Amino acid sequence: MVWNKVLFYLLFSSVIWAQNDSIPGLISLDEVALEATRLSSSQAATPLAVSVLTFTERQALKQQLSLQEYLTAVPGLFSLNAGNYAQDLRVSIRGFGARAAFGIRGIKIIVDGIPETTPDGQGQIDNLPLGLIQSIEVLRGPASSLYGNAAGGTLYINTLDRFENNAFDFRTTLGSFGMSSFQATALLKNNKTSAILYQNSTTTDGFRNNSGLEQHLFNAKIKHRFSKDAILRWQFNYTNSPKAEDAGGLTLEEATADRGQARQRNLDYDTYEKIAHLKTGLQFEKRLSPQWEWNSYGFYSYRDFYGKLPFENGGIIDLFRNYYGLGTRLTYKETQEQFTHRWQLGIENSSQRDQRERFLNLKGNQGTFQGH
Repeated sequence: MVWNKVLFYLLFSSVIWAQNDSIPGLISLDEVALEATRLSSSQAATPLAVSVLTFTERQALKQQLSLQEYLTAVPGLFSLNAGNYAQDLRVSIRGFGARAAFGIRGIKIIVDGIPETTPDGQGQIDNLPLGLIQSIEVLRGPASSLYGNAAGGTLYINTLDRFENNAFDFRTTLGSFGMSSFQATALLKNNKTSAILYQNSTTTDGFRNNSGLEQHLFNAKIKHRFSKDAILRWQFNYTNSPKAEDAGGLTLEEATADRGQARQRNLDYDTYEKIAHLKTGLQFEKRLSPQWEWNSYGFYSYRDFYGKLPFENGGIIDLFRNYYGLGTRLTYKETQEQFTHRWQLGIENSSQRDQRERFLNLKGNQGTFQGH
């Protein structure tokens, strides 16, 4: 028995030794820095439910028709209506936003540091430059309350910001059902200023009847560095979508008979929407000292919406929306030995004004005024 134990020990030791020899050297990974947590920190040191998705290498593989393509495999996140361009993508994070009839509610959307969500908690993302998305941080749980109203979750979207050389890129996508997409991207820079210009035009007839889309989007992002400690960023977005049709829902019997048909009621009332959306914003970052940093932003958005719904009373909506806001914050960071002390003081204010008018939908024709 003793010799058996000695033999087992020698064999076991040799196996462990062989395994140790096969272990490769230490691998160092780049640190993932988070911006959605307000205080910039590494992902490894953040005790929050957050997912970081990067698309630097995978952007060219995306169809770039819906943000849903960029939100796959995120725990607690569920999305719908990616193929219904008239109702926009619906996003739910841990149940927040699940009751929205269309669009996104209860979730804060931020694009390049500037809010996309309106002060009353609504969010439309049909104006996003999908071809420029570089990364998305998804913040889930109570930590999203850092952003106040409509913060059952946070989508912090970062678009392309850095590049090495001047470049021009043109991309064309053609598909069935009349699908075509034309994109042009210009990257320009000199010693202190860089500019990213992006134009996208997409049209499709849709798989189903009355499910087509026509959209034209222009996005500009300019960054000027006054010094190594002061940066000014300006972003501009204009989206014109004269047609986003709504095919409606089908019963099981209707879908079995013809999956490509539209709901008859939607055809009778000519359901669709059209929008014109404009957004512009300024950001200024200034490092006051090695410990102090100042960041401020201001933005203005305008949305002109016209839509037809599949019923008569109030079935036509004509909406003009203006919303704007300002924000500033002061951040302190100091590292002493193995400890890092950080705190931030900030204030934000935003305002929204809607002018909504409703009319009769007389089988696709605009009838009398029904009220605001």
